[in-house]
Amino acid sequence: LAIFALVASLAAVLMDRKERGQFWKVQTLILRVISWPALLVSVGNLALNYGIQNFSLATVDMIVLVYDMMWWLVPAKLLSIILERFVWVPLEIRTGNKVPNLVRMFATISIYLFAIFGIIAFVLQQQLTSLLATSGLLAMIIGLAVQSNIANVFSGIVLNIERPFTIGDFIRIDMMIGQITDMTWRTMRLQHIDGFEVSIPNGKVSDLQVENLSAAKGVAWRIVIHMSAHYPPDQIRGLMQQALEENPHILTIEQDPDFEPSVRYKGMQNVIGSWVNEYRVKFWLKHMGKRQDASEHFHFRMLALYEENNITASPAYVDSTVMGTAKGIPPLEPESLLLGNGRDSVTIG
Repeated sequence: LAIFALVASLAAVLMDRKERGQFWKVQTLILRVISWPALLVSVGNLALNYGIQNFSLATVDMIVLVYDMMWWLVPAKLLSIILERFVWVPLEIRTGNKVPNLVRMFATISIYLFAIFGIIAFVLQQQLTSLLATSGLLAMIIGLAVQSNIANVFSGIVLNIERPFTIGDFIRIDMMIGQITDMTWRTMRLQHIDGFEVSIPNGKVSDLQVENLSAAKGVAWRIVIHMSAHYPPDQIRGLMQQALEENPHILTIEQDPDFEPSVRYKGMQNVIGSWVNEYRVKFWLKHMGKRQDASEHFHFRMLALYEENNITASPAYVDSTVMGTAKGIPPLEPESLLLGNGRDSVTIG
């Protein structure tokens, strides 16, 4: 029996070398569940027989004590192997990120602590009341000290399991829009559409509303433009529609009927004491990475069309701070004034 159990255990070790133990993970687990108890029984009987014949009674009692302890430690080892083979390694393969050693250590220590408690209570016949109280107090102190890090790690595990977004997706979170460049077990890194990088703890990501802009068929982008009321709205609308049709960076109606670009005339508005016509341009992007190229192409094409049709973009300058206060909108970026006065906005389509 001992030889059979030993051979089966060695076979399980050899089989675990293929694909990080994932190829034969069920087979090797079954081999261990069968061979380890058999090996423990056979080795224990041999040790007891040898001890009774050659050692004192106190030594034999010690052998029996160790033998009883092993019946708690062996299952603990099997549980740690199950956790590694069926939880941690598959999670790493799926997400492409290494599970933090802190999480692995915490889970393994917890398993062995329960085994030790069982040994103390059932093998050594000792009371656990004081030990549990001390352990609980120590765990509470450690938990309070590292609670934010633990929350971030476990939130990272949940995010990697659910996969609401992946690396490369454009998302909107906490009034920020950007592309995910990296996801670790503690933080998510986001490259803002303005170029800088933001690191957001996973705990905060789990608490905030996240809009995955890449998950939609397309992203709607809107530009608000104010033009002089001296020019006919139909003429201006036609030029804007032409600029949209010539824009290679936006989605078209041929790709999907829902992606039809549009220009709407919203009437006259009083902007800083001047009456101007307001136009709202809407088009669709495949993802937020096309925003800059699409907007820039539209603005430059409109300037060219204005020049071809002898139209003067006015006003030439608008105080964006006053404008924002007057209309209750965010301050205008300098690029939005290229066509006299414009403002970009984005929504999910």
